Amino acid sequence: MIKKASNGTFIVDISLGRNKRIRRRFKTRTEATRYERHSIGQMEQDKDWTPEIKDIRKLSDLINIWYQLHGNTLKDGERVRNRMLIISKRKVKFLTDAEIRELINAIDHEDTRQAVKLCLSTDARMG
Repeated sequence: MIKKASNGTFIVDISLGRNKRIRRRFKTRTEATRYERHSIGQMEQDKDWTPEIKDIRKLSDLINIWYQLHGNTLKDGERVRNRMLIISKRKVKFLTDAEIRELINAIDHEDTRQAVKLCLSTDARMG
């Protein structure tokens, strides 16, 4: 928000949540507007000021969610779910963070082939 001060300067006041804010003074409104847009753009790009949200769901929970939303419509959905549950209990500790994110993404986007492929590739690699 830009306000005009009594001494003729312009004050940029940007709130970054509850406890943090940026305030700066400028001689012209144009400078203040440019700074405000620049600061907001930087916040959108960096996102350093927002904590990363961790997904703390268990892999078995994600597999069951996939089954409820999509797997039950498949001919062999229950077999695929059971296979993924067996593999997840046996191999989840060997998955890398990138593989877990990829598996969560596949399950969330109902990509059955990709989810099964990820589980089976992990199983083959470890067994």
